[in-house]
Amino acid sequence: MRPVRFIHSGDIHLGKPFGGYPEADRLRVARRGILERLAEAARARKAPHVLVAGDLFDTPNPAAQTWRQAAAEMAEADDLTWWLLPGNHDNLAQAGATWEGIAALGRPNLRVLTGPGPVEMQPGAWLLPAPLATRRPSSDPTAWMDTARTPDGTIRIGLAHGPIHGFGENEMPADIIAPDRDRRARLDWLALGDWHGMIRISERIAYAGSPEQTGFGHDGRGA
Repeated sequence: MRPVRFIHSGDIHLGKPFGGYPEADRLRVARRGILERLAEAARARKAPHVLVAGDLFDTPNPAAQTWRQAAAEMAEADDLTWWLLPGNHDNLAQAGATWEGIAALGRPNLRVLTGPGPVEMQPGAWLLPAPLATRRPSSDPTAWMDTARTPDGTIRIGLAHGPIHGFGENEMPADIIAPDRDRRARLDWLALGDWHGMIRISERIAYAGSPEQTGFGHDGRGA
């Protein structure tokens, strides 16, 4: 079984106006350049996959220019496969037209993940995505991973968007991602988005954090 190498990002929030920040202009410029920086980071590490763990866009219905430019930049980096997960800001119910537009481009390196279910990333490695159908899900979107079947001996990578609270407590709200989902679902890695600071939950679970730190109130630096 050959290893799978990838970049894990999330909460990019393309189209975010950064209103109220004294460095708003600089933040907007920096945020527009994140896709190029991700591609450079992936190539430097010989990683052919980029996992975006939700909230690629800041609003459910970004301007057509915003999503088309983003799709064009990712498609141009055709040596990489971009795995795009709808999060709470760009969930399927509200941003369905945007995701359909990207999928309709027919670019094989742009993989819009619109439903739960194992997807083969490469021989020996499977992605288990948990796209958000609504802004506020009524249950843990990763629960299905526990019973998801993949070939024996293959790598299992979860991709999800949402909060983890409790850290082992018995009682948690229904929409909270279980902090031990990696063990329950036999995951080799669980790539999460939603928390805007980069934070490692365990050896196999992490939030990538938002590219530039903003006043979101989450611990961890932007990265």
